[in-house]
Amino acid sequence: TTRWEVPNGSLKHVLLCHDDAGNVCGILGQDNAVLLATQGNVSKVLPHQAFGHITVVALKPVGAHGFAVCSRHHVYAFEVSRSHAELKAVVELPGAKVEHFFSSPYEFFVVLGRERSHKPRTICCLWPAAEDKVQSGAYAVNLKAWTGTLAETSAAAVDLKLLMHGTAIDTMTFNSIPLGKIGQDLLAVSAVGGGVAVFRWGMEVNPALEQLRELKQAYLAQKEELHQREVLRRQLHRVQQRLQETEKLE
Repeated sequence: TTRWEVPNGSLKHVLLCHDDAGNVCGILGQDNAVLLATQGNVSKVLPHQAFGHITVVALKPVGAHGFAVCSRHHVYAFEVSRSHAELKAVVELPGAKVEHFFSSPYEFFVVLGRERSHKPRTICCLWPAAEDKVQSGAYAVNLKAWTGTLAETSAAAVDLKLLMHGTAIDTMTFNSIPLGKIGQDLLAVSAVGGGVAVFRWGMEVNPALEQLRELKQAYLAQKEELHQREVLRRQLHRVQQRLQETEKLE
């Protein structure tokens, strides 16, 4: 059983995940802050000094060891490594009220409501990379973004009203298949006058990228195995030292 003491305010959101060493971590969302709770420690993840005040809207898991935070003005992606939350990407939202938020290892979805001069819209945005370029097209949306090193870039997004022949989407839900499981993601959207539509949602597979992904997974597995061996070696060394000290006392 793990218990975390949360300072200054009540919790609005709670998300449990594992870091890359298998330790249980808690992502704790307050009105204006996000905390990372690990074994015996609670640290602040957001607000980030580069982006200032936040209003937390939603927390969602991303992949095996990551999570996404949706605020009123930004979406943040983190990866939990060795009980530390590492910032991977930040995307600036248009500014309208966020009605719904979903995420996957490849992209995130946000349903924006009508507010002042902002019209309702639903956006699907790929997680940004440093080499991303501005996109063009009738339904293309280019959002200001930053990588984990705070290098400014552009996030490629699309307005999902193209799925409903130009009709704005009111609500949606997204069912993402966990990594390593067989299946395909499902996306359901609804619009006034358009009804409800369900789509199989996925990414095109590039054999070269798949090979690189497999090599990276093999490298990470080997790295983890070496880490575990080093931990066991240190434990064995400590036991041997204690035995030697015990023999000297006898």
